[in-house]
Amino acid sequence: MSLVDLSASPLSILPAVLALGLAIVTRHVLLSLSVGIISGAILLNDYSIANTLAYLGESTKSLFIEDDGLNMWNISIVVFLIFLGMITAVMTLSGGTAAFAV
Repeated sequence: MSLVDLSASPLSILPAVLALGLAIVTRHVLLSLSVGIISGAILLNDYSIANTLAYLGESTKSLFIEDDGLNMWNISIVVFLIFLGMITAVMTLSGGTAAFAV
């Protein structure tokens, strides 16, 4: 799989601008980041949907599996972020964040 080099092209900022714009307009950050990631992958793979899906799958797999074994460092970070999100959700539901919303 060969990737297109867009480092000198103005198209290289399109995924970031798209993600930021969607996040501001829709206020759905995860959806906006996902759209930005997918649009960047489509640009890297020269607008090929099949290569884009393969690239995204391989990139996601390489986050967790490295050299035929689990990458415990990345897995620990993901688990920590999940717990952090859970704690933040509990704080929000219990009213702990109301003091910051002045």
